[in-house]
Amino acid sequence: MPIINLSELVNRITNPVPWEDVKYNFPWNDPDFSKRMLKEHLDESHDLASRSPGVMNRQLDWIETTWFEPREVKTVLDLTCGPGLIANELARRGYTVRGFDVAPAAIDYARKTATREALPAIFNERDIRAIGYDAGYDAAIFNYGMPNSFNKEEFSLILNRTRDALDPGGFVILEFNSLNSIKNKTGREWRTVSENGLFGERPYLWLQENFYHEENKTAAVIHYIIDLENAGVRTYSICYQGYTRDDLEPILNSCGLKIVAEFDSLTGETGLDDPVNMVVIAERIESEGE
Repeated sequence: MPIINLSELVNRITNPVPWEDVKYNFPWNDPDFSKRMLKEHLDESHDLASRSPGVMNRQLDWIETTWFEPREVKTVLDLTCGPGLIANELARRGYTVRGFDVAPAAIDYARKTATREALPAIFNERDIRAIGYDAGYDAAIFNYGMPNSFNKEEFSLILNRTRDALDPGGFVILEFNSLNSIKNKTGREWRTVSENGLFGERPYLWLQENFYHEENKTAAVIHYIIDLENAGVRTYSICYQGYTRDDLEPILNSCGLKIVAEFDSLTGETGLDDPVNMVVIAERIESEGE
């Protein structure tokens, strides 16, 4: 992660272009950060890292009754699975699941849960941009806005590998942040953290800036973490790619997937005035000779 001083912070670019001036460098795979992030995943008082059990189960009920049961799904691929809350719950419901994530603490938690409960779930600590996912899945889940966290080239790579991992008739459930929610990633926020925060154990000042670039439909969130003991500044950035359905359709088609349904939430709602999410169900396109 870049470490800068206060003068560099003062002279920073004030209207950066996501993925060009801002590089995605959030430390998901850092062991210490992943331990702190795991606490957020398991905190049921908010939905900022993972959905609360009640929300998650309502979503899985809809997915199961609307998509899995009618299509006789048995095997599921969970991309960016975090601590396996969805994957292990699906395994409890009788599905065989495989999850991938880069966060070591999250994967360790998911594995221990699956082992303790003897669940049919396997978890791999891998970057989904760097590997294939094997084959034999009836369905895949790529949710919680994580598809927005990759640039278009990376997203296409992931989609191609997902398509290859699906059996004939297989499909993927994609949950995006809606374009409006991407656009709303603007503004600044300052806060102080006395100890045991997400970005460290020592007291720090947390400055957050949010930018949106209309031309590319991209956003960036930059976190400046100022150590109150030595005034050193660490920067962590996340970039987001926004999409409309018209943007997504050719990308999915080029990756061997076709849109078969679209919703405003993972509980099947449609027609919301200003939906936070966009859920797309995309089915594997069969090529000649398959």
